[in-house]
Amino acid sequence: MRLCACCSGRARAEGYDRVMLTCDDDNSGSIRTIEGAGGELEGVIDPSQAGAPRVRQYWIAIPQD
Repeated sequence: MRLCACCSGRARAEGYDRVMLTCDDDNSGSIRTIEGAGGELEGVIDPSQAGAPRVRQYWIAIPQD
């Protein structure tokens, strides 16, 4: 979660109000981490390469302090 805090500070400094994070659809640890950080699922997309896992796309709002 420290990485999320570090990245959100940088994103806020750059003027972003939200960022998109992605992870493989079969990566349960990343899914739990992103959802635990407040990620909202945008969608799941098919891979561009055959045999690759689907990709989950999440939006995370950047708190404005």
